[in-house]
Amino acid sequence: MRLRQLALGAILAICAGSTALGQEMPNVEAKRQTDVGLRLAVSRDSNVARSNATLAAARGIVPEDYAVRPQATFTVVQPVGRQALFLKGAAGYDFYQENSQLNRQRVDVSGGGVGSAGMCRLALTGVYN
Repeated sequence: MRLRQLALGAILAICAGSTALGQEMPNVEAKRQTDVGLRLAVSRDSNVARSNATLAAARGIVPEDYAVRPQATFTVVQPVGRQALFLKGAAGYDFYQENSQLNRQRVDVSGGGVGSAGMCRLALTGVYN
């Protein structure tokens, strides 16, 4: 009886846990896929410096500014038998109207492979931000 309660408690403890973010499988389907997209975001920020007016002035930043953020996104999946190779990413640039020193590029790319080995599903990934 006591062993049964202990076993039930262990099962509940295992089921209640969740996987760590680094252990989650990427969402890649085993079919050929090529997607390319464009995005444009325009925003107004009342405190670009993320500090008070004195610190913003010392850094030469106008606190209130508009930002334009164009971005290109892509997803490429190439199946190889039961496995698949993938490359996903986005690249863009931030343009500020008043604070040109804050202009910068943004790059976020991940790639790798997903495969099966028996009943297990394996993934090898790499990320560049």
